[in-house]
Amino acid sequence: MSDILAPQSPTQPGAAAVAVECLGRALPQIDLVEYRRRQPQTFIRAHAHPGLYQLDHYVLGEGVFTVGEVRAAIDRRTFFLASPGQTHEIRGTQAAPLEKLTTKFRFPELPPGVLPSAVRLPAKDALRAIDLFRQVVAEGVLGTPERTVTATLRLSELLLLILGAWSHDQLADEKHPAVAAAKRFMSRQFGDSLSLEDVAQVADVSPEHLCRLFRKHAHSTPLGYLRQLRVERAKAMLATSKGCLRDIATAAGFSTAKDMNRAFQKLIGVSPRAHRRSVSES
Repeated sequence: MSDILAPQSPTQPGAAAVAVECLGRALPQIDLVEYRRRQPQTFIRAHAHPGLYQLDHYVLGEGVFTVGEVRAAIDRRTFFLASPGQTHEIRGTQAAPLEKLTTKFRFPELPPGVLPSAVRLPAKDALRAIDLFRQVVAEGVLGTPERTVTATLRLSELLLLILGAWSHDQLADEKHPAVAAAKRFMSRQFGDSLSLEDVAQVADVSPEHLCRLFRKHAHSTPLGYLRQLRVERAKAMLATSKGCLRDIATAAGFSTAKDMNRAFQKLIGVSPRAHRRSVSES
């Protein structure tokens, strides 16, 4: 288990981009909003919420929030997000009560595993995020259709702010600027036809040197990273779209459906068709 005091590394390449795209197509469905106060030394045992995401922010108190295998210190700049079925546990300290903003929501369009568990925002973004979260709770508790719509829109804006900070931090965290530039370019342009030379030119290094840098710093190759981005994009579309495999392959940046099938078999061990079937049955 790891301690996190900064934005969490994504478990999937391009995860933030996939989540942002889903937010552009659909809105989350709020199930619950509340402002909750708990006594010092609060201990909430590990539990999960099937079918529901839970977003928490502590405006007062200290302690540790554990989501799955990620453990992060509670402070006013950190936001916690437990995905459906993901266990989470809270331990407060003796110093002060725990006071938090919380919302539970459904987002069936979002593929599993793409949201971060803990993100610590820059100070300016944190102030804006806290204000948005307060609006989500204030509007949501009123419960009228109009207020619920406003709360939903504010929640979407809040999630986009969190994802933006998370994605930016991951790119800024790269150990070599050429790798960061290459990843940034591929994350934006993975749907286009890209060659190694195209990526190297943006990174301002030779193709050979870029491959060496990726092997050293990213434990991959540039085109391997690009393939992963495209697979994640295709997985998101397979989970949320009834489009044919050929159209999904094209939208994800693959030349043909056969190329997409080979990439799926190589990276996740199943065909796109089998992946779609497993998602629909879950």
